[in-house]
Amino acid sequence: MPRGTFLSRARTSATGGELLRLDRSLRRHGLEGADLRRAGLTRLCSYVLALPTAERQERREELKGGRRRDQAR
Repeated sequence: MPRGTFLSRARTSATGGELLRLDRSLRRHGLEGADLRRAGLTRLCSYVLALPTAERQERREELKGGRRRDQAR
């Protein structure tokens, strides 16, 4: 089974934490990644710090959006 097909099917039943772990792979295969606004602050921080610096910089606005949602609570 091709990886893209597997990820597409797995995405429908994955939990938020599982989607965070699969996020880079999902994006690499042209699928929508995890909704960072749904991640808790600690999980979001761990995820962001694990990203390569270049990717973190490229996705800065998206990543800040996940943090802003958490601050609004």
